[in-house]
Amino acid sequence: MTDRPYTVAGLAELRLMSLSEAAGAIGVSVGDLRTAMRHDQLTPVRIGRKFFVTESDLRSMITRCRATPKGQDCGSGPAPDGRRRCR
Repeated sequence: MTDRPYTVAGLAELRLMSLSEAAGAIGVSVGDLRTAMRHDQLTPVRIGRKFFVTESDLRSMITRCRATPKGQDCGSGPAPDGRRRCR
């Protein structure tokens, strides 16, 4: 018998992060991650009563939730009808 830890195919590179560790890694609060979980933007792994996330799930959430830059609104020139948009 060997002393190697049991591994499942594909799980050797799986690294679980606690919510607090993941929040610190991307600069958000644990509450923000819990909100993302409630909105199905982040899939957690639950072990006992604790939640963990994988680095790949965290990367996927960041990619899916990335905001697209928008052009300026006020002051970027007249509206097509010539009226001011912001007051």
